[in-house]
Amino acid sequence: MARAVAGLRSRPVVVALVHAANDEEPEVAEAGLDALRTILRRDRVLGEDLLLKLSPQAQRHVRALDIRVRSPW
Repeated sequence: MARAVAGLRSRPVVVALVHAANDEEPEVAEAGLDALRTILRRDRVLGEDLLLKLSPQAQRHVRALDIRVRSPW
C-alpha cells in the first residue's frame, strides 16, 4: 500500500492516511502509518495540525524521519 500511494502527495491523501494511522484495527493503522512515512520520506514536511492528530507513538515514528513540521497557517 505504501508504494501505491507514494506518488500521491495531496493534502486530502495525507489527511486520510493520518486518519488511517489512528484506526482501531492494528493492521489498518500500521498500513496507514507506513504509507504516510513513505510520502514523508520524499516530501520531508508535514503540517503541525496533522502531526498532532497522530498518536504519540506515531508522532515519534514520523519525527524520527527528520521532517520539517510547519504551521498550518
